[in-house]
Amino acid sequence: MAEPEEKMIKQLENQIRDLKRELAEIQKNQALLRLQPCRGDSEIRGKDTKFYELDSRVSAINETIRGMTRKRQLLISEATIRGNDTPPSSKNSYSDVTQRTQKNTRFRVQNEKSTDFDSSHD
Repeated sequence: MAEPEEKMIKQLENQIRDLKRELAEIQKNQALLRLQPCRGDSEIRGKDTKFYELDSRVSAINETIRGMTRKRQLLISEATIRGNDTPPSSKNSYSDVTQRTQKNTRFRVQNEKSTDFDSSHD
């Protein structure tokens, strides 16, 4: 994988990690806000407004994380196709595991067929 791609992937991973931390902090604030008692309509409206702001921020962060994750996966995929090497962070990625499983399954099926064939001629 080329150096600029590795750097960009690492930056995306760091940004995603930071956003996940921020998301956890917001969710903690939501839980604390939920536990606060309200004594009147104005406090209820204030609490609802704060909930709306936090929910909006959670939605925006989740959307950003999804976009960055897609971009990271695309960069890894393009680099792997171009360079035909496996990046260190995806050695056991879903597609790699799926491909190995499919190969193992084909091998087992072929062995079973050859074994069936051998035993039917005994």
